[in-house]
Amino acid sequence: MTPHSRASDSFGSLLRRHRLLVGLTQGDLAEAAQVSIRTVRNLERDTVAARRQTAELLADALDLHGPARRRLLAAVGHPDPGAAPDRRGGDVAGVVLGLPPDLPDFVGREAELDRLLALSRPAPGADPVGAVAVVSGPPGVGKTALLVRAAHRLVDRFAGRVVYLGLGGVGGEPLTADEAMIELLAALGVAAEQLPGSAGERVTLYRMLTADDPGLLILDNVTDEEQARSLLPAGRRWLTLLSSRGPLAGLTAVHRLLVDPLSEDESRLLLADLLGAGRVARAPVAAAELAALCGRLPLALRLVASRLLDHPQWSIEALAESLRDERHRVDLLGAGDHATRRAFVVSYRRLGDEERLLLRRVALLPTAAVSARSAAVAAELDLADAADLLDSLADTGLLNPAPQADRFLLHDLVRAFAQERADAEELPADRDRALDRIEGWLLAGVSEAARWSDPHPDPVERPAPAVTTAPASAAVTFGSVTEAESWLTGSRVEWWWAIRRASRAGRHESVITAARALYWYADSHYHAVPWVELFDRSVAAAQALGDRREEALQRRDRGWAYGTVLRRPLDGLADLDWALEHFERAGVDPGAGSALGLTAWIASQLNLMAGRLDEATECCRRALAVFEAATGAEGRIMAGTCRTGLAQIEAVQGEHDAAIARLGAVIAGVDPGSTSVREQLTLTRANLTLAGVFQHRRQWPAAVAAARRALDAATVSHHPIAYVRVLTVLGTALAHVDPAEARTVLRQAVRTARDNFDLIDEATACLALGDLLTGAERAGQRRRAADVLGALTTPEAERLRAWIAVDG
Repeated sequence: MTPHSRASDSFGSLLRRHRLLVGLTQGDLAEAAQVSIRTVRNLERDTVAARRQTAELLADALDLHGPARRRLLAAVGHPDPGAAPDRRGGDVAGVVLGLPPDLPDFVGREAELDRLLALSRPAPGADPVGAVAVVSGPPGVGKTALLVRAAHRLVDRFAGRVVYLGLGGVGGEPLTADEAMIELLAALGVAAEQLPGSAGERVTLYRMLTADDPGLLILDNVTDEEQARSLLPAGRRWLTLLSSRGPLAGLTAVHRLLVDPLSEDESRLLLADLLGAGRVARAPVAAAELAALCGRLPLALRLVASRLLDHPQWSIEALAESLRDERHRVDLLGAGDHATRRAFVVSYRRLGDEERLLLRRVALLPTAAVSARSAAVAAELDLADAADLLDSLADTGLLNPAPQADRFLLHDLVRAFAQERADAEELPADRDRALDRIEGWLLAGVSEAARWSDPHPDPVERPAPAVTTAPASAAVTFGSVTEAESWLTGSRVEWWWAIRRASRAGRHESVITAARALYWYADSHYHAVPWVELFDRSVAAAQALGDRREEALQRRDRGWAYGTVLRRPLDGLADLDWALEHFERAGVDPGAGSALGLTAWIASQLNLMAGRLDEATECCRRALAVFEAATGAEGRIMAGTCRTGLAQIEAVQGEHDAAIARLGAVIAGVDPGSTSVREQLTLTRANLTLAGVFQHRRQWPAAVAAARRALDAATVSHHPIAYVRVLTVLGTALAHVDPAEARTVLRQAVRTARDNFDLIDEATACLALGDLLTGAERAGQRRRAADVLGALTTPEAERLRAWIAVDG
């Protein structure tokens, strides 16, 4: 029995093996069985369950009898227990999203696989042990396949905590350390809007997440030692498997495994598995020569076998002969990455013209994930045609199915090859037009999403719609705010690429349109992209256009990003002061009123953060005057927000009675039953500030009551940062009324802050909780707070460190 003749094989793997043994393509089998080729394709992938009637039609078409027929029919409805679970929907235990499927025709490598598996083999009853192993070898030798097979064998040993990351990057450029870190954090469950704002904070968070529980990390296609070193987990119970063309000699305390090409026997077995044992047995000499001409590299062998399967009338001898001519072989196999490029050329040449064009064009996309919409835009195709061509490319192995439904993944080596073919076969102007279409399509999606998420009522402030030449069938549309924000979050890599490209090309209006469109999304998604960089680019765009008013708007937004996201209020105030001066002078500008009010409000908050109370008061009063003069709900809501800001300043100055009176008026002016998120946030902030005032006066029951009202409003508004801060204030007030409930509430605050990766607020909640504990529990919370703060140097972080240092 071969390694692939298991009694537990899935229906799909059995069907594929029988089809290959008789030399049929998927189309041939579909025609013979009178089913669709899509049915055959999906059954072989095990993405749909086979029905008994369909299975019998396929068995008849394959002319199966006796045990072979009974075995195929017995597999109906029984998926391969060794296959990777479907990760496209539902709750998933562990972290295995992104792990490629295990190859069903994996051959050889038993010794190498045993060495990798042995690295994590624990003592009986103990947790898995950790280590680092570097698997090196030439491209196409099967490094990734070996790591993936090892990972699938180890999933259960690591309780499903398995993370796979390809580091080849986009367009041949390897991922930077920070880009890779963002991907790893995403694989560990960190949502885009929860990512810390700086690279240092992200590293701190990653080390925290990998410090305790065991796990398996696969880093595929590592460029060099520096890239690998920055991504190694902190915990000693993680097994890390790396693949690289070189041995990464600069890494210390690692196991190294060099993967050689297959032996002659292994190459023959692989060809027999792919082409059918009978076909190889009838031409053993030609098969051995073909394997040698492919460098006995698995990737090349798979692709030439695929070519032979698609052309059953071709003989192994004829294909070997076509490769024997050195000049033809140089053309076919190329130089440099010999076997890999050779195999790609063989597969590429058997594609139709439309498939070739689509492969070249999807290689231009900013991510490896390809959808029918993005492919349609890249190749200027109708959506349905693009979907069919993607299926065809997946059948050739040049695209792989992605975990998400209706998406495919383009391997970085295939991308590099496709881009090479584009350089050779297309005019630069054609590729530039395709990139322009992709860029415009993504920026149009940003503009469309902004129509749902931007609450600003002033049309002067609204961005003009982005212009795109993409096919109408591929347009991005939404049906709700949730859909729009989900697209913005899920596509942030793509639209961020589009903004940067537009900026580099000097398309200043496009950059400004995107920056305007994204301001309100940024207000609730602090860490989706580097917002300061976005507004750096939009400020530069406004300056290049000589538009002073636009420069003021973009400086205002950059000031917000510096102060709110990076917590650097003084840096933010430099921009806001400039913007305020401009808006003061531009009093007749129809958009200056709202722009001035919002700028002054942000300045008041940053001045308050910086402890500049006089300046905070002046800015807040200036903003209040603007919004009190405005009409409509937005002016009323913002006026209430400004009054809360004034009450905050009064509370800091010890003017508690004035603050209480002002906050009471704000709360009375808001309908508590309103479903408006903005109004509920106004109630949250006013009641939270009021609770703080009562705490200063040691009026604990009143503080608890105000904090509970703030919690109700925060729950309606779905604002995670406000929710955590309310829980912390409620917990500290309850400490003087009901210590047991206080501990419960503060533990919830810690958990919620941790879930949202809000480091400052998590440290604050930890310290508040620690003050209600004793002994080892108290010390543990203080250590946790110190670990969370890491290397942060903001004033808030320094204040919390002083809190920790009070009693050591």
